[in-house]
Amino acid sequence: MAPNSPIKVITFFLFISLFIDLIHAMLLFMETAVTIDAELLDRAMLFAGGQTQRQLVEDALRFFTLRGKQGEARKYRGKLQWEGNLDEMRAAKWS
Repeated sequence: MAPNSPIKVITFFLFISLFIDLIHAMLLFMETAVTIDAELLDRAMLFAGGQTQRQLVEDALRFFTLRGKQGEARKYRGKLQWEGNLDEMRAAKWS
């Protein structure tokens, strides 16, 4: 397999994603005190749809993490060679 083969890149990103999820799971058991700008929090709560402050902060952290993962994946846009037949893969999936 080539050093930058799509399989290796995908495997790498899956590993990183699992690592981040593991860290997130570990952090679920930790309590953290954070001072947040009250006015900013109040404005954000207007859009929270009935969420608690904790849920709002956790959603913001998830969004930030997802955005970071997407940014990492964008580095490889147009740089990876496709190997395979998409029609065959689709047919195999449904057979």
